[in-house]
Amino acid sequence: TNMSTAAGSVTGTCTGTTPSSFSGGQTALSFTGINIPISGSCTVIFSVTSSTPGVQPNSTSGVTTAQVSAGSVSNTANLTVLAAPTIAKAFNPTSIASGGTSVVTLTLTNSNASALTGGAFTDTLTNMSTAAGSVTGTCTGTTPTSFSGGQTALSFTGINIPTSASCTVIFSVTSTNLGGNNNQTSGVTTTQTSTAGSVSNIATLTVTSGPTVVSYNVICGTACQYNMVTSSRVHLPWQITGVQVVFSQVITSANVNSLTGVSASGFSGLGTNTLTWTFTGVTNGNLATALATTGGNAIQSAGGALSGSNTSFGLKILQGDMNDDGVVNASDLVLVNNARSQAYNIFADINGDGVVNTADVLVVQHQLGQSNH
Repeated sequence: TNMSTAAGSVTGTCTGTTPSSFSGGQTALSFTGINIPISGSCTVIFSVTSSTPGVQPNSTSGVTTAQVSAGSVSNTANLTVLAAPTIAKAFNPTSIASGGTSVVTLTLTNSNASALTGGAFTDTLTNMSTAAGSVTGTCTGTTPTSFSGGQTALSFTGINIPTSASCTVIFSVTSTNLGGNNNQTSGVTTTQTSTAGSVSNIATLTVTSGPTVVSYNVICGTACQYNMVTSSRVHLPWQITGVQVVFSQVITSANVNSLTGVSASGFSGLGTNTLTWTFTGVTNGNLATALATTGGNAIQSAGGALSGSNTSFGLKILQGDMNDDGVVNASDLVLVNNARSQAYNIFADINGDGVVNTADVLVVQHQLGQSNH
């Protein structure tokens, strides 16, 4: 009951025993032809298997021979079947920024009334790898005790799982593969349960990216912004009073010092996807502006720190230099004056008020002779 034959021979010291072998899976067994020696004993031996955990009692019928009728049934023999341990996998946190780390906790559970030793299983990490560090947890005997960074084919051995209890194996992983990354470990074998138990649940580690720069605009007047991302100019022909940056995500962490290269006095936009820094206007000079991507002033969204291109721009400023040759001269004066009767040209709108008029010409006149090479 709750067991069956394992395929193999029927052996023992009794002679004449039929059958001489069993196929696997038989449960109703019948033996005949057995010769039992005078005033002695002999044995009939075969193998059984069971997948029903717990204590499985079994007894045989009494024996008949050509000389005697059936004797008493046998004693009841108990076969204790141990259940393979189970394994569950979890990430904490379940979501990380690209390149961040998450702690993996593997929980091994032993439902048997006896301890299991020599536990072993494998874990093939997909779209992630180990972070350098120790292997910890409450399970004893676990090998290895640490990982170097970048490992993906993991193998654990020597684990002891206590009686009717659970224990854990803990290590850290990292990933730069954006999106949901599924992972699952093999089932666990032990010295006492050589057939692996069920594989773990599928655990998902979500990897998010930080924001990127969409546009990096200099503030060049009350009605003037100019995007440096698409710019081909060398010199900016306005007074620059600030920088406004549009990001791909809502920014949750930044401050007035998150823009370097200038002495910003104003900052706004936190909690939106657009940050603005303002500073004293510059009409002639060079500003090596850069957005902070690391450290305490790093610009961050819920997905992580700012990354990607267009995070820094050198601003070469020369107000009035419409023709971008590094000097304000008569050529610029003529160009701005002519632009008054032409379609709006932002490079002729020297004071950044949204129109090209006499006021712009006067600014150029004031700047004549200025240079920035």
